[in-house]
Amino acid sequence: MAQQAKAAGQDAENYVRERSQEFPLGRIALPEEVADVVCFLASERASYLTGITITVDGGITRGVYL
Repeated sequence: MAQQAKAAGQDAENYVRERSQEFPLGRIALPEEVADVVCFLASERASYLTGITITVDGGITRGVYL
């Protein structure tokens, strides 16, 4: 995001704050939140999962699921 802010000619902190408001949760994910999903998928607890997509994006991806 720092590079995007620079390209937009904005201060990085303000740019991140503004972009964060676009997410339904109102914030950008913490690295630990993404890592938790990765660890779960690599664990025995996910051994019965096959052919799925898990979107870790704070609800920014909108879609219709039937």
